[in-house]
Amino acid sequence: MCGVVLVVEESSSSYRLSDVKPLASMVDCTSDIDIGLSCALSRRGPDACATFNHASHKFCIRLTAAILQLRGEEMVDSPLMVANDCAMAFNGEIYSGLPYQDSTQRDAALLFRALGDAKEESSKIELLSGVRGPWAIVYFDMKNENILIGKDIFGRRSLLLHIPDHHDRRLIVCSTGASKHCSVKFWTEIGCGVHRIDLRAPTLEVIKLDWKHNVATTCGMLGEECRQLPTFLSSLHSKCSLRSFMRLLDRSMEIRVTMNSRKELCAPPHDKMAQVLVLFSGGLDSTTIASLAHRHVPAGEVIDLCSVCFRDGTSPDRLAAKDALTELRSISPGRVWRFIEADVSVEEVLRHFYHIRSLIQPQNSTMAYNIGVALWFASRAKGTATLYNVHGPIEISRNYISDARVVLLGHGADEVLGGYRRHRTAFEQGGMISLAREIKLDIDRLWIRNLGRDDRVVSDSGREGRYPFLDEELVRSVTTSSFRGVFNFSLPPGQGDKLILRKTACHLGLLHTSRRPKCALQFGSKVNRFESELKLRNSADEAACKSD
Repeated sequence: MCGVVLVVEESSSSYRLSDVKPLASMVDCTSDIDIGLSCALSRRGPDACATFNHASHKFCIRLTAAILQLRGEEMVDSPLMVANDCAMAFNGEIYSGLPYQDSTQRDAALLFRALGDAKEESSKIELLSGVRGPWAIVYFDMKNENILIGKDIFGRRSLLLHIPDHHDRRLIVCSTGASKHCSVKFWTEIGCGVHRIDLRAPTLEVIKLDWKHNVATTCGMLGEECRQLPTFLSSLHSKCSLRSFMRLLDRSMEIRVTMNSRKELCAPPHDKMAQVLVLFSGGLDSTTIASLAHRHVPAGEVIDLCSVCFRDGTSPDRLAAKDALTELRSISPGRVWRFIEADVSVEEVLRHFYHIRSLIQPQNSTMAYNIGVALWFASRAKGTATLYNVHGPIEISRNYISDARVVLLGHGADEVLGGYRRHRTAFEQGGMISLAREIKLDIDRLWIRNLGRDDRVVSDSGREGRYPFLDEELVRSVTTSSFRGVFNFSLPPGQGDKLILRKTACHLGLLHTSRRPKCALQFGSKVNRFESELKLRNSADEAACKSD
């Protein structure tokens, strides 16, 4: 994984990015933004950082990538480049979809080679549309003087865009906009698919290109050329069976857990070091993820579970997490789990207020901030850590911080499997047609409502978020099944919603977990109890900005 920053500015500009120096007193807004982005990149990619510079008669271009090394024996190069031809910064994981595979090379190197072989722009777009996995890319074609930027079909990796204005005359694309000197309106979230910046055009614009649909991108109802809903609903013979769902979810977990081997790059890990962290609420999604991770993480390794709480260790999620941990231990007698209790006070939340707010931008709602706060402290994974085996606690550590660089999250489970109350309402008011439209809408807007923001928040702790429920093949299987067997809203909440996942949990031995109703993160962690303090801080800042 890496953090990416692309800066395009006119050659005639009196300001140059290379001129930026750390300042004791920062008064220039542009310099402040650059320093803020540099610091944000170093948190996303703490292992290495490199920059590619290019100057033409019209523009100066700077492409920077900071690396979080997850695999391999040698440090990866990024940005990748061919002199006077092309340069690329890639952030993500490729699970399949490239025209050739080579286990000795990195994903980015294979993709860079494939893009180089695809001479026409249309061929490059078609190639990218077939790549499965979470990714974001910036590809600079020097010969044709254009830049392709884009991200995967679900938008699992963040890309923000700043269009030149009177505040900053540069065009900027970046993985994170974490700078307190950027206003909410400074950034916009780049959508899924591939976009072009034509450096020969009179003005700098980002143009959305036609997405080349194939098996990887047309996941059931997700494609723009989706089937008509009546036709879709008539396919009642197509049922998502429990066996098929479990096989696909298990395979999704295996890929996301096993694509992480950094032992060659660091000192020999101690026997209690975890490489995988689960953000653990004790709910259906996170407990099922933990149980499936147990099947694929080597038996001798610890798995970290982090439970975040904003009410003195007594939030609903904390109590549920402790119950779920007991159930997990009973079905995994050979596993050692590390339960990290991240207890957060209002003082600590306010101490990190501006930083977390900068991460969630361009979102600015109370709910977005509540979720951002809870995720930031959970992915930081700092707190009292207790090692458990099947018999009970065996070791306690204070102020522990997880070593894991891979974080497993349950994003997509509610959207794909009918987990929201509005899904039940849509079904009751308009039947399957109304429900299908609601689920399609939820999946289509995941990138702008959740995934971009949450990638910035989680990655800020030097970890990579992975989403087992957002596997392309799994989503395609569910959304082309007419949802038979996926949910049953004739049953009450806690039973009929996400029915197929509840059956999966039962099959794994998580009987109590399988009956647990949904509790939203902001309410389960009780971060919402700080809303008045946060609103007060926001209001004071807005008033100060208006007075300026």
